[in-house]
Amino acid sequence: MAWFDEFSKLPITTRNIILSLAMQLPFWLIAIYLLNKPLYNSGDYLIIGAFCFCFSVTWYFLGGLNAAMAAQMNNKKRDIHTIYVVGGIVSVLYLSVAIIVSHYFSLSFKTFLIISYSYMLIAFFKSVIRLEMKQYDDKQKKSNSDSKS
Repeated sequence: MAWFDEFSKLPITTRNIILSLAMQLPFWLIAIYLLNKPLYNSGDYLIIGAFCFCFSVTWYFLGGLNAAMAAQMNNKKRDIHTIYVVGGIVSVLYLSVAIIVSHYFSLSFKTFLIISYSYMLIAFFKSVIRLEMKQYDDKQKKSNSDSKS
């Protein structure tokens, strides 16, 4: 079990990233299998693996950014581990729902990608706007309290 000992020595964020990516890879493989049969049947597993890895990385970091901004907006000092776990769970759940819905309605893989990533991008921009509005309100409150003093 030398590899497990080495894995446990990694910093917590590195372990979380590796585990989250490994957890998301099968979901992307299932999406390719269900929604893009010609690519899956081509048997080019290196390209399929590369696609799954790239989709997992981008999906993970968008979900992680959303979770981190949500934690910052709530002014709660949360452990970075908690943020990664919540981000990973939410992203995998949404990915699962998107796969099920896309398969049920016989959508193409491209449509699935557009729907999936548009949700993540909309959630990301919504978090950015809410965070900026909160920071603006905090500045206004601070300037109002300074002017009253």
